[in-house]
Amino acid sequence: MSEVIEVAIVINNKLINYNLGVISLLINKYKKNEKLNILFIKTNLFKDENMPSLFNLYKKHLNIQNIKSINILITNQKIKKIDKFLLKRIRKLKFDILIAREQQNLMPVSDRLVASILRYNNISLLEDNLFGYYIDKKNNALIKSCYIILAYINNIYFILNNLFIIKNSLNICRIFTPEINTIRKISKNRKSVFFHYKKILDKERIKFNNKKNFNFNDNIKALVLLDLYHFKTKNFFSKKPSVSEIQRGIDIYFRILKKIMTKFKLNQNNIKIKFHPMTDEYLLRNLKNSVLGDFSLKDEYKDLSLELIFNNFKNLKFCFSIGSSSPIFLEDLSRIKNYVIKTNEIVNEPNYIFLKRLAMSNQLDSLKI
Repeated sequence: MSEVIEVAIVINNKLINYNLGVISLLINKYKKNEKLNILFIKTNLFKDENMPSLFNLYKKHLNIQNIKSINILITNQKIKKIDKFLLKRIRKLKFDILIAREQQNLMPVSDRLVASILRYNNISLLEDNLFGYYIDKKNNALIKSCYIILAYINNIYFILNNLFIIKNSLNICRIFTPEINTIRKISKNRKSVFFHYKKILDKERIKFNNKKNFNFNDNIKALVLLDLYHFKTKNFFSKKPSVSEIQRGIDIYFRILKKIMTKFKLNQNNIKIKFHPMTDEYLLRNLKNSVLGDFSLKDEYKDLSLELIFNNFKNLKFCFSIGSSSPIFLEDLSRIKNYVIKTNEIVNEPNYIFLKRLAMSNQLDSLKI
């Protein structure tokens, strides 16, 4: 009888595309007939009611013998106190592989905190940002070296700062030399899982085991991704931005829509807005009651990941965003043209800054508003 491989997966990202990426990584790493035991480690974002669907998704594509989950809650970049029974269970666990996220050559703090209390043989990271995409395309050795140095400095500081919680001895040192994987097709420095990812994505046309019969609008040719920063300029975490903040954001996006319709010869039926998944009910209600409401996607689409939407709208040709990194894989996945909108708005958020620099250097197709 073949040996069962023990796998731990940090899942503080609720999006289906990330989980499909993790499944692709495991298919890429192990043979189809190899048996896996999976333990999901939930930190903050993933809700208990979503776990059965997630279990079914993994079981559908992998040879899983056993699948479980535990909660290791993290707030303000610190692990909340773990009760003695869970701690006793954690100390008995030993994994062949720990899978976590990678952001600009670093594991996020929450993932590193999980890695500090578990025992494992190897770490594999799945790229969760757009930085590596352009490092690979440009292969800028100087920038890459700078990020590697920063990664080492940050990891050393992290270990020294968390010595009191580290339970797995020298295991934690593996965060210095992880295997970095990417969903991208183009990859010089990172191991690509694109082939398996694309095959799974083609099968998973609707979110998890959704039973709705979707009627996808074949008229849609362009999608505009709406971010929240232009509606919450004073306090991003506010659930009730001011009327003037909301109107300011509406004006920005309406100008974007008009410019796109004129330049690409589209009408209102051809172009739609996809609201950000973190848009709360108060803001969503205000946006739908505004001039933007006429351009919004139907509510039945709101829980679908971008990849699944792109996979189902057969005539979709263009995607536009101001600061979102989500469309960065579009040309690889769906041959959809991605444009970054260049505005005069100043937003101190990493993706905005990075995308703006890329657009200014003509590394990205962009549209000036």
